[in-house]
Amino acid sequence: MIVNVKVKPNQKSFGIKKTDDTNWIISVKSSPEKNQANQEIIKELLKVYDSVRIIKGLKSKNKIIEIFD
Repeated sequence: MIVNVKVKPNQKSFGIKKTDDTNWIISVKSSPEKNQANQEIIKELLKVYDSVRIIKGLKSKNKIIEIFD
């Protein structure tokens, strides 16, 4: 599954809001510095899904993420 994600860094807690099946808004506690936000996204999504990979947008708030169940 390919998902378009908008990331909101420096939030109070981690959360996922699904606007539809392929568009999500993810709030992360981490700052975007030193890849911390990306690592938090992957860590939290791996709790639910088997495999997660950021395809595009490593340095952007808008990302494309590939998820395998």
